[in-house]
Amino acid sequence: MRHKKFNIYAEKIAEAFDMPINTIFCKNKSRHIVDARHILYLTCSKKGFKPCDIERLMIKNNYNIRHNSIIHGINIMKDKIKSEDEYKILVDELCTI
Repeated sequence: MRHKKFNIYAEKIAEAFDMPINTIFCKNKSRHIVDARHILYLTCSKKGFKPCDIERLMIKNNYNIRHNSIIHGINIMKDKIKSEDEYKILVDELCTI
C-alpha cells in the first residue's frame, strides 16, 4: 500500500515542478530536482514512512540512496519550507492526500 501513496506523491511533485516523474529518480543534482526529491522525502516522512521505507521505494525506482541521506534531505527541506512558502503549501497539500 505504501508504494501506491509514494507513487502518488512522486507524480504530484513532478507535476508541481513541471518535470517528468522519472526525473525525480535520476542522478541529477540540479537544485530544482534535488528540491523535488527532498519534498518527496519530507512528505513521506510526515505521512509515517520510515527512512528505510523511503530508501526501499527509491531503490525500487532505480535511485540508490541510503537512509542517512534521506534524513539529511528531510532536515534540509524542513529548514527550507520556513522561508519558501510555495514549498510549504505543496507539502501541506500533499499531506492531505
